[in-house]
Amino acid sequence: SGSSLKFFEAFDKAISTDEHVRVHEELIREVVAYAPSIVLSSLITCAAAQILLEKFGLPSMRLALQNGVQTREQPCPGLEDLGLPGKCGWLNHLTWRLMAMMLRSSLMSGKNAKLRAGYGLESHTSYYSWRIAQRPLFPSLLCVSQHLFRTPADWKPLIAQGDVRVVGALTMPTVQESAAVDVPSDLEQFVVGALEPPVYIGWGSMMFGSAAHLTELALRALMGVSERGVILRGWAGL
Repeated sequence: SGSSLKFFEAFDKAISTDEHVRVHEELIREVVAYAPSIVLSSLITCAAAQILLEKFGLPSMRLALQNGVQTREQPCPGLEDLGLPGKCGWLNHLTWRLMAMMLRSSLMSGKNAKLRAGYGLESHTSYYSWRIAQRPLFPSLLCVSQHLFRTPADWKPLIAQGDVRVVGALTMPTVQESAAVDVPSDLEQFVVGALEPPVYIGWGSMMFGSAAHLTELALRALMGVSERGVILRGWAGL
């Protein structure tokens, strides 16, 4: 359908540019210089995470704010309009197969081969790429509340093997958060100067529609429940 085709096009465009190579090279350089004990990666940075593991021996875990592990109970994120949550297992499975094809294309792309060659690594074979796309390359931590995300029944083998775990929201201690961020005085007063804390709304790096549309959506939601709120600008520039 239309939205899924746009998702495919955006994904293919993102992995087919010299910028893809440059950003990953910069990311790898910064991570190696920092010398962490473990790397937390995402679907977008999986190519860099593989190189960090194979070339520099740095283990990785995939950190996700939405599910990226296939299940017959839910369609793949980004392709929801092609699936039927909880109703049509084979159709939901098909959406994950389509995503696997996209990931395989990324792993076998000329740009990814160029990136790997720069570190003396061979490009991925067709079989290796397909195997990675079928099973999580790294253990996955799904940072979503279990009240909002029901663990799929067909994940039992993956959970037993340590491939995936739903861990809930990741938070920092309040004291540590305050020390790490220079909060404007008016914002601090707005947050702590009332009996009830405000509701936080933000889309992070996600951009859809327009900034005006997302701002209106957030304001209407706050008005609908008669709550005060703090809206994060994010990449959409709200």
